[in-house]
Amino acid sequence: MDLEQLTSEMMFSKLQNKLVVSYLDVASGFLLLYDVLLNFGLEFEHIWKSKWSFFKILYLIQRYLPGVDTVIALPYHDFGTNFTQEACQSAAQIGASIMLCGIILSEAVICFRVRAIWGNGKTVTVVLGILLLGCWIPAFVFLEEWLSSLRYLILPVENFRGCILLSANNLMYRSWVMMMVFDTVTLILTLIPGISAYRVGGRSKILITIYRDGAIYYMLIFLVSVVNVLVVLMLPSELSPVLASFERVLHSILTSRAVLHIRQVASEAVYLHEIPVREVGTGAS
Repeated sequence: MDLEQLTSEMMFSKLQNKLVVSYLDVASGFLLLYDVLLNFGLEFEHIWKSKWSFFKILYLIQRYLPGVDTVIALPYHDFGTNFTQEACQSAAQIGASIMLCGIILSEAVICFRVRAIWGNGKTVTVVLGILLLGCWIPAFVFLEEWLSSLRYLILPVENFRGCILLSANNLMYRSWVMMMVFDTVTLILTLIPGISAYRVGGRSKILITIYRDGAIYYMLIFLVSVVNVLVVLMLPSELSPVLASFERVLHSILTSRAVLHIRQVASEAVYLHEIPVREVGTGAS
């Protein structure tokens, strides 16, 4: 379909859908900014003041990388001027690739927590490594296949802002499914030792924090992923990325809060009877 084949109603619909996506991208950026400002005190105390380590670097990258794709790359794609077909595709490629990399980094932080819950054993490390590669390599492949199918509507209007998605395949839903698989397995790996600890009387505040935050993380991310799958499969192609930036920001926010809550609770206790602090996924320096 090209510009000549579009009716006025179709054109108006695509413009409306483009605005919906753009506004939700902006809202996601403000949500990220709000959460960073809201939790900066905790983050300064429990992250910035800690010793530098691989975990600290990983945490900070996944925490602030959304500022690149959500606050810079996506607004450029949504509100830049005088785009060509190639420029729109390049902007989408860069923004989406950074977005998926950021989600993977957030999930890697969750893997550190799961690994710590299991006592940092080699077996669970191998399982998590296989899970990470087995879910996220296909997710990247599906994303690239979706990106290569993007076709944009270039209007002959000077200084028109943003890229209007004309058509795309629906393979992006498979990337969301891969995320759902990954999060489901990590939840199971979190609950198995949690149930065992509860049965033997493990009811410390830090244990409750770990499993409560893990359950909340899973339910919210899984729900948004399901909605994203339905959006891709049921709505017009130009709306397929409508919740992508929101889920990306949600991954970073929930992961960061899980780490901060655990460290906050751990810092309030002199000694934890069930498990040492270093073994509960605080990402100790």
